[in-house]
Amino acid sequence: MRQEQERGAVAVMVALSLVVLLGMLALVIDFGRAVGVRREMVNAADAAALAAAQRCALNQGAAAATAAANETATTNVPGAGLVGIVFDPSCRAGLTVSGPKTVTVTYTTTVDYFVAPILGFDSGTVTTSATATWAAPGVVPITVNSLPLQLCPEAVEGEDPVECTFSYPKDEYENPRWGILDLSRWGEPPGSATGSECRVPASEIRDIIDGDITYTLSDLRPLPGYDCMDNGLQFTNWDSLVGGTWWFPVVDVARSRGVVEGPNRLRRQWPDGCTGADIPTLQQQGGDCRITDAYVLEFVRMKVLRAVNQGSTVVLTMVRVPFRGSSTGIEVRLVK
Repeated sequence: MRQEQERGAVAVMVALSLVVLLGMLALVIDFGRAVGVRREMVNAADAAALAAAQRCALNQGAAAATAAANETATTNVPGAGLVGIVFDPSCRAGLTVSGPKTVTVTYTTTVDYFVAPILGFDSGTVTTSATATWAAPGVVPITVNSLPLQLCPEAVEGEDPVECTFSYPKDEYENPRWGILDLSRWGEPPGSATGSECRVPASEIRDIIDGDITYTLSDLRPLPGYDCMDNGLQFTNWDSLVGGTWWFPVVDVARSRGVVEGPNRLRRQWPDGCTGADIPTLQQQGGDCRITDAYVLEFVRMKVLRAVNQGSTVVLTMVRVPFRGSSTGIEVRLVK
C-alpha cells in the first residue's frame, strides 16, 4: 500500500513538474516570439506614422496618408491591422494653424502560440502606437527683396532669433520693390511675360496659403531662375501669414527684367532694376518701369510674427528659421 502511495505521489509531482516545465517552455518559446513580434510591430508602427506624415506634408490628404500607413505597416508585419489613425489638427499642408502637426497610428496583430495551447492559451495580441510630426512650409508667391534680407541673419542655436522687418508699399514703384509670383509659370524664359499677361488672382494666393494649392521647393527648380511677377497690389489678407512658417522667394531686383509703361512701351533690363535714377526720367517721359520677370535667387524660410499697416505700407516682422532637411522642404520626424 505504501509503495502504491509513493507511486501516486510521484505521479502527482511529475504532473506538476510537467505543468511547470510546459509553462516555462511556453514562456520561453511563445513569450519570446511575442516579444520578437512586438519589436517588429514597433518598427511597423514607426514606419507607418512616418509614411502618413509624409503624405500629409505633400498635401495628398487623409485618405492617401491612411493608405500609405497601412501599406507600410503590412509590408513590415503582414498581419498588422489598423486600430486607428489620428491627425492633429488635420492632414493639410497649409499652415493656417501655426506649429507642427502630428499623426498617430495604432496597429495590432495576433500572435499564434505553439506550446501555450496545451495550457489553454491559443494566441495573444500585440498592439503598438507611434506618433510623427510633420511640417511643410509651403512656398508663398510673396517676394522678399534680397537687399534687406542681408540684414536678417539665420537663428543661431541657443540664441534668440533676430527679428527683421520687410516693407511692402502699395505703390509698386517705391522701394523696396516687391510683387506676387505666378508659380504655375515657373522657369519660363525672361521676356515671355508682359504687364498684361501676369495676373495672379487673390483667390489663388489665398488657396496657396491655405494649402489647397501647394508648391514645394522641388517644384521650383532650377535656381536661380526667372518667374513672371504681378504687382501684388491685389493681396490684402496679410494677417493670414501671421504665425505661419513659409518659404519666401528671394528676388534680386537689379537682375530682374521690366517694361516701361507709357507712350513708348519697351522691354529692357534696367541696370539698377528699375529702382533708382531711372524713375524720375521715366515719369517725365510719361512712363514707369515695372518688373515683369523677377530674378529669384533662392527661397528663404521665414516665420511671420506680425503684420502691421503703416499708412500705405504693410510691414512684416519675421525671423529666419534654420532648415535641415530634404530639398522638398518637407520635415517629418518621429516623436514617439
